[in-house]
Amino acid sequence: MQTAALKVDDKQALRETILQAAQGLFLEEGFEQFSMRRLARKVGYSPTTLYIYFRDKQDIIFSLCEELFDHYLTELQRVAETEVAPLERLKKSFLLSIDFGCSHQDHYRVAFFSDAPVYGSPDEFMTRDSLARRSYLFVRQVVIDCITCGVFRPVDPELVTQAFLTASHGVITAKIFWKDFPLLPSEALGETLLRGLVKEFLA
Repeated sequence: MQTAALKVDDKQALRETILQAAQGLFLEEGFEQFSMRRLARKVGYSPTTLYIYFRDKQDIIFSLCEELFDHYLTELQRVAETEVAPLERLKKSFLLSIDFGCSHQDHYRVAFFSDAPVYGSPDEFMTRDSLARRSYLFVRQVVIDCITCGVFRPVDPELVTQAFLTASHGVITAKIFWKDFPLLPSEALGETLLRGLVKEFLA
């Protein structure tokens, strides 16, 4: 087993190695069965070395989730940079969300299906800064823009935002878990759901 002494240039690489190994263990064993000692054996370092980078398994799964939402938010921002019209931005963001989740299935499973209290209570999620919260607020702002410019009728933006997000989540979940079902392409399902959602909220 290697020691905790590391070159500065190697620290970020080791942190990423730890996270990748942890993701595999979370998928194999679940959050409750996961242990820092098992993770240390898997990466070939002492548990002491792991604690230099992460306080505990809660800190690790939080970091994995934030890493996913960091990439997701970056993609959402790219859509906003290329699409000015609020409704088109929302449409592209919705389809992007589905494609992103389907393209990062292992990471998505850890973030959404680990049965771990990653962000605390719903109130804590909305009051504590995180990349997950920023991603949600980013989509909500696109929805608010659609309402403000008159494309959508006056309606609770939380309802619209969560309708879009839960719809995309449903497609991603089916793609991940319905392995023995002849599921249609996620693009076709997304486009169909998108038409229904937009029609529901149009002014």
